Amino acid sequence: MFRMSVLCRGAAALAAAACTNQPAVPQEARTAMPDAQLTVSLSTNKPRYAPGEAITFTLTARNGGSQPVTLHFSSGQRYDFTVEDAAGRTVWRWSAEKGFIQMLGDETVAAGGELAYRERFEERLAPGTYRITGVVTTMSGPLKATATVAVGP
Repeated sequence: MFRMSVLCRGAAALAAAACTNQPAVPQEARTAMPDAQLTVSLSTNKPRYAPGEAITFTLTARNGGSQPVTLHFSSGQRYDFTVEDAAGRTVWRWSAEKGFIQMLGDETVAAGGELAYRERFEERLAPGTYRITGVVTTMSGPLKATATVAVGP
């Protein structure tokens, strides 16, 4: 499994990121909340794909703290995924042609628990390197994680 993510401290600093390299996993991302530690990560089932091969993304928010964490949302949308080419152009956005109920909502991640969002990308990509970004779309700011995959030989 290929995983990459970002470490932020404090709810006000959710947009800030400090990355650390780890040998088994290219990068680990964590988002710290006041009462608990919420780790947000994005994984794919492998780092390299053949052109036209489906890619499965999994965005996971894990609570490593001792208290539940409640995430607040301004709509029915809980997450999003984008795929960008090497030049930084968005070639696909999961939410692009979707509509979401406009209603406030909450998701609680229990202490030691997790939320996982999974989508399957089935469009054909030209050979190259692509950056995948997964976002938990909370009202207090997006919780993001990224991964890079290669398409082609």
